[in-house]
Amino acid sequence: MSANERYDRGVALLKSKRPDEYDNLTQSLAAAAPDAAKYVIEFAYGDIWSRPGMDLKTKALVTISCLASIGGAEPQLKSHIGGALKCGCTEIEIIETFYQIIPYAGLPRALNAIKCANDVFAST
Repeated sequence: MSANERYDRGVALLKSKRPDEYDNLTQSLAAAAPDAAKYVIEFAYGDIWSRPGMDLKTKALVTISCLASIGGAEPQLKSHIGGALKCGCTEIEIIETFYQIIPYAGLPRALNAIKCANDVFAST
């Protein structure tokens, strides 16, 4: 598969999940690192998110769980919380996902994730 096919598949998936995020991603990196946006679109969305075997809702919950667990990725977490809502996740499912990380990643990271979720919920 060519890079263009991977990119096109990634763009289609990203725009279906969170239309504004494609523009945010490409514009925020355009001046300093345009290839970074290309890599994210090709790899994360064109290759990984496009894989069969798991529905987008489950992928969204796994993604926000990972981002919350690592900490320090709050802008990306907020973006993916918005995407999770677009994939059919409910606010309750998102908050419950963050409760699930408490014993593994710790209460501070879960609380930070819940704060991010509340910010996203308030803006939608």
